[in-house]
Amino acid sequence: MIAFEDSELSEWLIQAIEEDPGQFLRALAEAAVIACPEDYCLVRPVLIRLKRRYGFSEASAKEPGRPTRGRRLRAQSFGLNQNELI
Repeated sequence: MIAFEDSELSEWLIQAIEEDPGQFLRALAEAAVIACPEDYCLVRPVLIRLKRRYGFSEASAKEPGRPTRGRRLRAQSFGLNQNELI
């Protein structure tokens, strides 16, 4: 499994990259989205614990409208349709 296949964490990882004001979660989230399946499986339990501790609001996770430019670029770089990120 890779980050964008993970229905439990993929949106949270995107939010951490876009919305985390600090560097720690952002750096981990960026590493997670580029990790190979073997490495992602190693860090996934830690990411789940961090999501519980530093979860983002549901309102920001389900914003209506178009994805941000960053989300569109990331979607394209991972071969995803930008509508999959809404």
